[in-house]
Amino acid sequence: MNLKMSNKDSISNLIKYVPNRFCFLCMASFEERCLSIARNIDDERVSQVYVLCNQSKDTSELKGKNKDTLLSLFKNKSEEVPFRMKNSVSIVEAVVFIIRKVISEDEKNLVVDISTFTHEILLILIKALYEKKEYFNTILFAYNGAKEYSVGDTPENMWLSKGCKLIRNVYGYPGTSRITRKNHLIVLTGFELERATKLIEAINPDYLTLGDGVEPTEDEHSEPMKFFKEKFHEWKNSFPTMKTDNFAFSCRDVSKTVESIQSIISKDSDRNYIVVPLNTKLSTLAVGIVALRDPAIQVYYSIPEIYNYSAYSSPSGNVSIVDVMELFDDV
Repeated sequence: MNLKMSNKDSISNLIKYVPNRFCFLCMASFEERCLSIARNIDDERVSQVYVLCNQSKDTSELKGKNKDTLLSLFKNKSEEVPFRMKNSVSIVEAVVFIIRKVISEDEKNLVVDISTFTHEILLILIKALYEKKEYFNTILFAYNGAKEYSVGDTPENMWLSKGCKLIRNVYGYPGTSRITRKNHLIVLTGFELERATKLIEAINPDYLTLGDGVEPTEDEHSEPMKFFKEKFHEWKNSFPTMKTDNFAFSCRDVSKTVESIQSIISKDSDRNYIVVPLNTKLSTLAVGIVALRDPAIQVYYSIPEIYNYSAYSSPSGNVSIVDVMELFDDV
């Protein structure tokens, strides 16, 4: 079984893929999806559970309720790990704390529910785990794709977030930027046109390559993906001073997306490459692997002003599993 190809199955079959004993890491979110995988985890197999929880004041009350549910599912095995989303150092400290705890407990198997991680937190976790990979036998990422985004809205009215209050380099992926080189921005687009617009206007690259998602994690995403692809292509023509292009990447197959991104970068090594993932967490994992392979690549993240708390997504009945250790072996 080649798990790095993002093996997809019914979430009720999750037990077939996880080890007999493992540590479980997840994140409390305002999205109901943060509960889906935890509810299908066999408590008897879990040695310890760590629940990441954002302590920022501007988060939804739903996050607090979901945090309490996650902690109660595993009773005395669970531990809340707080962090502040506004402070990237706080995120790093939380991630490092968890990894050190897992290692100190001599737990060799780790299962991570990445469904509702932010792109930034996921990338920081990937880098931290890669640096400590020799301590683990198994690292599995589990992803419950959304059945629907912007629940109940037509593609024309869909929104996941609005505004962009901060753009920052992801901790651990500083890359290199030489003043003599042109800047080439690669954006893996999704359903957030406004967020991408603010990002591109701030960076103002010489070259812009937009990624069009294909192979959705759920078939229901095909129609909105087509709609937003057309919107992005119309929009990129509004940047006459930039040399623009586009490419297709898989929303669900990590290895394919790694190859797609690397094919762009390999065409010209004399550029400053900046990659921004704004699609699924599986394609974000691919960005992390590419950046681990080539430390010169810069990875950026944009923090929205506000999320669509009440209707961001609904959970699907499926789960994708990725064997991260296999991916690390290819770095």
